[in-house]
Amino acid sequence: MRVLFVSDHFSTPQEPGILRTWQLARHLCEAGDDVTVVAPGTHYLFSEPPDTTATEDLHPNLTLVRIQTPALQRQSVGSRLRYYAAQLVAATREAWERPADVIVAGLTPSVLSIGPFLAARARRIPFVVDERDLSLDAAAELALLP
Repeated sequence: MRVLFVSDHFSTPQEPGILRTWQLARHLCEAGDDVTVVAPGTHYLFSEPPDTTATEDLHPNLTLVRIQTPALQRQSVGSRLRYYAAQLVAATREAWERPADVIVAGLTPSVLSIGPFLAARARRIPFVVDERDLSLDAAAELALLP
């Protein structure tokens, strides 16, 4: 099966960060699926490009597509909105254009999955949400929302 995994991050064990997307993609590859991961080209923790040498250890059935996004300044609401808007547009484009039998979205905030969801519906292929956290609840807990 061809799986298109749209994510808000992708780190390998050699890079700092969350490994959930890498682990799920690797598991699917080991089960015989061809997986394409679409993730931002800037590192979500450091606002800089990820270490491209880390991709040499990827599974042969795993393709990594880095989408262009502006640097993320975590303290700035404007920067976050630009980052998320660029991510939404680029991820949606990839979901429309890349061959897939299923689209999986692991995106925080979850609203970023709207474009890939619509692409899956238009293409009449299944859509799966890998919900990591309820971003509105998390934002309220961090006092970022009233």
